[in-house]
Amino acid sequence: MLAQETSGFIGREMLEKLAFHHGATLTHLVTAAWMARVLAQELGLAAVECERIWHAALLHDIGKREVRRAVLTKPAALSDVEFRHMQGHCLAGGEMLRAIGAPLALVQAAEEHHERWDGKGYPKGLAGREISLVGRIVAVADAFSAMSEHRAYRPRLPLPKIMAIFAEGAGVQWDPDVVAALASSAVQRAIADELDSDEEAAELQEATEA
Repeated sequence: MLAQETSGFIGREMLEKLAFHHGATLTHLVTAAWMARVLAQELGLAAVECERIWHAALLHDIGKREVRRAVLTKPAALSDVEFRHMQGHCLAGGEMLRAIGAPLALVQAAEEHHERWDGKGYPKGLAGREISLVGRIVAVADAFSAMSEHRAYRPRLPLPKIMAIFAEGAGVQWDPDVVAALASSAVQRAIADELDSDEEAAELQEATEA
């Protein structure tokens, strides 16, 4: 499915190289892109904008190609030096996308998905609507994907815990309007359906391997 959707699109070769460097990041990007498109639809954006945001979210972490694999896979908290190295993926991704002539929305998603509504994020310390709409949507999609995945340093979080974190961070870390879209009944139904399909796929894989 991903191969069909990305056929001929800007950044496909980048994704293939990222998958070789750190496959788990590609899995994260697919989930984040799905979530970003669902959020954009719930916010009432035009279909062409929803697809642009999906595309941007699918490439938002492309700069992690420049992050050492040992840092990406470390099963513990990062040191200050390692964390600063990790932070560099935002601007690195933006530079990579500019170099291939990617649309502005893709560059914004790469550079801004770790900015915070309160201005305490990185790399530029943007606040509120200084952050582009695509950056604000992808920030929520990125965080949702990260929290719903198993990571080397922690298990996946249950959905009620994830939603509690977003409720607490609305208007602080994330755009409150985007968090409200995430909490809407339509998006919650979409999440439930996606989680069910993921569980069914996992069960089928286990049965096949048994």
